[in-house]
Amino acid sequence: MHAALISVCLLLLGDQARAADSHVIAVSVPPEQTCPAPRQITDALAARLPGVVLPQGQPVKPGMLRLAVATDANGGIRIDLADPEGAPLLHRVLTVTRGPGECAALADTTALIIERYWREVGYDAPPLAPPSPPPPPPPPPQPPPPPQPPPPPAAAVETAVAAPAPRETAATGATLRWSIAAAIAGRAGNAGARDASALIAFAAEGRIGIRLSGGVSNDTTAALGTGLVDFRRFPLRVGGYLPIRIGVGQLEPGLGLDLDLFSFAIRSDGGITATEAPTFCSARLCRAWGGDLALGWSYASSHHVYVRALARLGMASSYDFVPRNGQPPTNGDPIWRTPSTYLEVAVESGVWFP
Repeated sequence: MHAALISVCLLLLGDQARAADSHVIAVSVPPEQTCPAPRQITDALAARLPGVVLPQGQPVKPGMLRLAVATDANGGIRIDLADPEGAPLLHRVLTVTRGPGECAALADTTALIIERYWREVGYDAPPLAPPSPPPPPPPPPQPPPPPQPPPPPAAAVETAVAAPAPRETAATGATLRWSIAAAIAGRAGNAGARDASALIAFAAEGRIGIRLSGGVSNDTTAALGTGLVDFRRFPLRVGGYLPIRIGVGQLEPGLGLDLDLFSFAIRSDGGITATEAPTFCSARLCRAWGGDLALGWSYASSHHVYVRALARLGMASSYDFVPRNGQPPTNGDPIWRTPSTYLEVAVESGVWFP
């Protein structure tokens, strides 16, 4: 009689559960319990009673049975199944010895006890929800609209289309760029002349570039009888070059026109030395004209700073500085001479604008 009442009660509860939700049993396990863990018990019940157990984390709804699995004070596993009103339906205590691999076995034993209880009272898992009906077929496409008659031909109208006005462009070349820089150069000539110079350079660059430079070299001292002669060069140059863009920076082949001013001063001779000035020379200054072939490379950054390397092979008028001795005076051996050919390399760095 008692089993029959329980069966009727469970069937009624099953109807209420199916009316509220497809799940029947809500599992409660303390979160701090690790053997068996809440997830292990839920998975074991779902494997034996598919569609019956409420998934972990979902809210409990009215009409669901409550299954509590907890560890009692003696270390046993306490299993309590109650109806929605809290009345007990099943109580078991499992006395176990925990060890590695025992937790999953305890969860499966708990699920087996609940499954056997359902089968004994004649309860089956609720059926799965029927599949949703297939969507209705799409409506047939609308028939295409009837073709429209072609429009009547438009009357020919002669119109004059004005030619577009030409756009104003920059004159004929690239943007003009100006620069100013400081440079150092070293020169070696065929007469054994060696010197270094410091220069200031100005340049303007468009389709071609024009560069103007001037500076002063270190001095050279030569012996003259009982005295000394100091020589110094003041190089001036104007050159043109063709900018050729390459992967990094640009090449700058070009030509130059040179004017070297040579100053000389006699000292420590007691004022007994007199000078004679040839053509293009004054009492203390000589001028040497020349020309050169140049090849440069430069790189300009976006921060308006640039660097340039320059090599020049040049020719110039040459002078021999000689003493005159005897009566009548005759020329002695040269004490210093300017080169007629030379090679010069230079490095400069400066700013460009705009």
